[in-house]
Amino acid sequence: MEKKSNSIETQLGYTNNLMMAYRRAGLLEQSNDAWNRYVELSKKSKNPFKEADYYYNISKIYDIDGEFCKSSEARKKYLSLVPSDVQKKDPDYIFAVYAQNAFAQMKCGKPDEADQSIKKADETIVSTPDKNNSSLYEIYELANAMLTLKRGETAQAKELFTNAYAKSKEKNTIAATKLILTERLAAKIDSPEEQLSLLKEVDEIAKKETLSTQQLTKYETVKSKSKIQKEKNKTAIWLTVSAFSLIGIISLFLYNRQKNKKIQIAYEKIIKNLDQKNSPKQNTSIVTSTENKDIESDKKIIKQLEMLEQRQFFTTQNMSASQMAVLLKITPRNLSSILKKYRNEDFYNYLNNMRIDYFTAIVRNNPKYRNYKISVLSEMVGYSSHSQFAINFKNRTGITPSQYISFLEKEQVPL
Repeated sequence: MEKKSNSIETQLGYTNNLMMAYRRAGLLEQSNDAWNRYVELSKKSKNPFKEADYYYNISKIYDIDGEFCKSSEARKKYLSLVPSDVQKKDPDYIFAVYAQNAFAQMKCGKPDEADQSIKKADETIVSTPDKNNSSLYEIYELANAMLTLKRGETAQAKELFTNAYAKSKEKNTIAATKLILTERLAAKIDSPEEQLSLLKEVDEIAKKETLSTQQLTKYETVKSKSKIQKEKNKTAIWLTVSAFSLIGIISLFLYNRQKNKKIQIAYEKIIKNLDQKNSPKQNTSIVTSTENKDIESDKKIIKQLEMLEQRQFFTTQNMSASQMAVLLKITPRNLSSILKKYRNEDFYNYLNNMRIDYFTAIVRNNPKYRNYKISVLSEMVGYSSHSQFAINFKNRTGITPSQYISFLEKEQVPL
């Protein structure tokens, strides 16, 4: 009901009552939890006297715990925080506070202070038509009985105890009835027969309280088990999510590791190809690999092709097969045949590979080029589109131009 209410004051009232019920049942953990919630809710309250209410409510906690001296001090604090004009607006409530304080002071061993509290209580309801119907009048009579007994006025004390008991029975305040009977038994002002009768009633009340406590404890046990199960479910979900996250992280780590390994292999392959092209044996293999050594014209064309390669003809942008055929003084068809026969490539792939090989070589041998933008380098090696260069380079080598340069920087390849 408290959680359904939008009113902070209503929530405070329910929470406070719940805290008291738990404490009277001996469920201190639940009572403390409710009290902590009360304190948090109180911070949101706009009640100008919320600090005073705090001390009044904590005084009731001290009452239940049997710490009556602390209870009395808390109520004094409460009364000091509530202005007298405000107190006059609700004399019945203030009467109850003084009555409770008088009882606490008697239990604390301060009869003089209790006497003052009783007088203050009397002053509070001096103009009330029917004083007997005042709130906690039974506690007022009980404190008065204890104070009267302290003075040695046994007969009057017995009468006050009887009045307090009658009023509690009339209001059906079971907790107050038990308290009054317990204090009367402690006073030993009755005959053995009367004491036995009183003791039986106290036992009956205690049995009812025990039954209520058992029911409440059972309810709390079920609630706690449900809470524990929910926490277990949350933990299971958290562990599952964590496990999947860990698997994802490990998978990502392994993927990146495998990816880096592939890039490393691709880089090493580029370097190996460069070293092979720079070996003397590689330079002569082209001519000597001619299948038909009797065709002198093919040898002449191959030599001219090698001369063009040394002059980096391929760095000319938009170079076509027709233009290259003109440079070699042969037909485009003859060029296609020569490239297929001696380079095992068509014109497009031959030109593309020459440019890529040139790029890998100059960047490796001249560290200054590693600081150039890829777009600038792509133009240097003959591409009019740096994006096309990047695509062709990745398809040919398995890595990007930037990755190749990064590996060169890490390994600091010597000139």
